[in-house]
Amino acid sequence: MKPSDKIIPFPSDSAITNQEVDRYIKEISDNLVCSSKTKKRFLKEFRCDVNEYIQTNRVQQFDDVIKQFGTPEKIAEGFITPENLKVIQKAIRFKKTIIIFSSIVLLSFIIYLVSSYIDGHKSANGSHTVEIVDGTDVSVKAALADAHKDYSGYGVDSPVTEATSTQPVN
Repeated sequence: MKPSDKIIPFPSDSAITNQEVDRYIKEISDNLVCSSKTKKRFLKEFRCDVNEYIQTNRVQQFDDVIKQFGTPEKIAEGFITPENLKVIQKAIRFKKTIIIFSSIVLLSFIIYLVSSYIDGHKSANGSHTVEIVDGTDVSVKAALADAHKDYSGYGVDSPVTEATSTQPVN
């Protein structure tokens, strides 16, 4: 701990605790939008100012500190300058760019996985094309024609007289 970071004890008759000051500083820190270096420097100076105010004025209630310095939100609002606003806007643009880039990469990866899965499925199960002619699956017509040839060698009329399919064609 640096000497400047020492916790200054409050007067013994003060009802304010260091935990209350720590909580107040933490809320301010959570609301500040600036570089971490600037935030650290500001909070260090601000803590000293709050501690000095409590000791000098023998403050009994923490509400008096808030009345003197303001709520964490008001302090953070007052801290925004045009320079800080530019830093904020730059940070927001950078975050948007990262989100968009990450989304594109993720979407590309998902598309790659799906196409790999489909290709793998086709390789494992085979792939075929069904051609439909006159409302009948061509492979059914070929099977029926082969069946007709099988009967023709025996001098018997084929029971297969036309090529129709009772199964739906996908």
